[in-house]
Amino acid sequence: MKNYKSLSVLPLFVGALLLLSSTTWGKKSVTSPSGSLRNTQYSDLKDHPSKSKTYNEFWTYQFLLNNNMTVHFNYSRANLGRIKDPVCGTDLSIINFKKKTYTLAREYPKSNFQFTDSEERLNIHKNIWFSGKLPESHRVFLHTTKKGIEYLVDLSFTDIQVGKTWGDGIFKLGSEKIGIYVHIPRAKVKGFIAINGDSLAVEGTAYMDHTFQTKMGTKLVKNGYRYMSTTGPIELGYILQPQKKYSQKPVGFGLQEVEGKLQLLTPTAIKINKQAKAKKLKVATDLSLVYKESTVNLKRSRDNQQLSILNEFSGMTKWAVKRFMGGEVIYFRGQGMLNEKKMAYNFFGLK
Repeated sequence: MKNYKSLSVLPLFVGALLLLSSTTWGKKSVTSPSGSLRNTQYSDLKDHPSKSKTYNEFWTYQFLLNNNMTVHFNYSRANLGRIKDPVCGTDLSIINFKKKTYTLAREYPKSNFQFTDSEERLNIHKNIWFSGKLPESHRVFLHTTKKGIEYLVDLSFTDIQVGKTWGDGIFKLGSEKIGIYVHIPRAKVKGFIAINGDSLAVEGTAYMDHTFQTKMGTKLVKNGYRYMSTTGPIELGYILQPQKKYSQKPVGFGLQEVEGKLQLLTPTAIKINKQAKAKKLKVATDLSLVYKESTVNLKRSRDNQQLSILNEFSGMTKWAVKRFMGGEVIYFRGQGMLNEKKMAYNFFGLK
């Protein structure tokens, strides 16, 4: 009788195995967008509606300028659950401005955040905005003072490559979503950057992508690899490594210019070839992004900046925010090699 009783639970056991195998042995599935590469539209550029209490969204720029200067610039909005009211803001890093690096973060009430459709303009503050109908024109502007330092960034774009995304741009991690849109694969840029009235005329190239997550990003992914070629045909990508509770299918996509046209690269795996410790993290110094179409090798050779997202906090406040977020995000920004070409990179890891 005991044997018969044990056999009676066999269907339940088999059913559980089937359920586990359908979600990669208990891990939640990761689903890529359906469809093909398409041009981005203004509806992609605008903020995406969400009722999530921990929704966040970023418009991220990288500028490679003359005099070996690089600039990283974000516009953002964030819902931080019970820890504080929803906010919008900006953060800025100016690297090698007359051999110095400057970082800035400003935060404002969510009510400040506003898109103006007629101008395709996003306002964070009356003196912090972007504007222009892509791909014809675009401009970013910031003028603010913090801790006795006055910042001015005024950059206008020309020769803007048409933006791209994969299908609807939305990746699913279980029931959560991550959206990724490359609105400016490459553009020429020209303007002024000033610190405390000391102004430099600058020119160079620019890149911009736009991402959103329906849940705090640290709860969804643990590493990110953003890269772009600095010479020759366009080659770039933004690939994210999901947290362990999800299947390890990479999130994101790459773009590669072939005979004047951008082609989609769809990721299948991330292979870490070498890594080294930095900021108490093991960070890849040599990695391969395996795409269905080809394999890209990235070599991170020199960090121009290692920066914590919690740089503005200290003491108990930093501890509380880190605990709420589930970790501390550290950015590693610099130059390296993309196969045989020079690249700029913006990696992050979760500590």
